[in-house]
Amino acid sequence: YMSAEDMEGRLVLVLCNLKERKLAGFPSHGMVLCASSEDHSQVKLVSVPVEAKIGERVTVPGFDFEGEEGQPYAENKVGKKKVFEQIAPFLKSSEYG
Repeated sequence: YMSAEDMEGRLVLVLCNLKERKLAGFPSHGMVLCASSEDHSQVKLVSVPVEAKIGERVTVPGFDFEGEEGQPYAENKVGKKKVFEQIAPFLKSSEYG
């Protein structure tokens, strides 16, 4: 998989508001979005949209990820609504990211 050097200084997409998991003893509520080849022999970071700014919320057209008043789903809703499972089949990559 990726080393710290591969990620250093890179902009990344993070899936947020996930149920807490312990990673190396630290609580985590998100994960960096990567893509892999079918056999998982290659893993690469998903490219950040060119216009995206640090901390900006990136969405996918045609998918509703919002709860009340346009706010992102709370942690407990992300799992219950199976948000990632709904969108995962549409996440594709190419040699360009």
